[in-house]
Amino acid sequence: MPGTVYETSDVPTAHKARIVTQPKPSRTLRTACVMGCLYLVGLAAGSLCSRMLSEPLLTYARYFASIDLGLRTTGNAAMVFSVGFLSLFCQLSLVLISGFCVLGIGLIPITMVLKGAGAGIFTALLYQQLGAAKGLVLQALVFWLPETLGSLFVILLSAFALHVSCGLLRCCLGQGGSGLGAASRRLIHRYLTICFVSMLVCGLSVLLTLVFGGLF
Repeated sequence: MPGTVYETSDVPTAHKARIVTQPKPSRTLRTACVMGCLYLVGLAAGSLCSRMLSEPLLTYARYFASIDLGLRTTGNAAMVFSVGFLSLFCQLSLVLISGFCVLGIGLIPITMVLKGAGAGIFTALLYQQLGAAKGLVLQALVFWLPETLGSLFVILLSAFALHVSCGLLRCCLGQGGSGLGAASRRLIHRYLTICFVSMLVCGLSVLLTLVFGGLF
């Protein structure tokens, strides 16, 4: 109509900002699946290549495995919780820091592979120290569920962090970075939430240790 002015310029911009800052659930799920596959690749590689480690690394790995195994079998609840939470906290913090860096596009996938490799090496050394049958039972009763839940949390956070890192790269290349601040804040909130829930996972690890650890 004559004399009528429609203020529509701001609507597409706001809509575009929401699209940029909030990735589609399907995209986040695909990213998480890729990170999970990288973790499994590292897990398989670590399990198969544990014997090919250099002597200093193998000595350190055996030392760490023996300490962790000793904590489980003696039922030291405070140390089991502290070591488990510190490990998860460091992994989650590394993923968070990588998400606020353009290099996180490469660092986050490498982190997932290394995490899987570390878990695979530990599992292989556990079987070597206890034997295949006893090690498999201990793995199933004590280690498997907390490790799986903790890994899922790290994988989920890595998917969100990778989205922020890609946004930073687009911003550096001049391809737009609207809403990047909101995405960064959401990443921090998710990090804090996952850290809190990780305490429950560590509590579950303590419970399984107290119930089943004494059997070994």
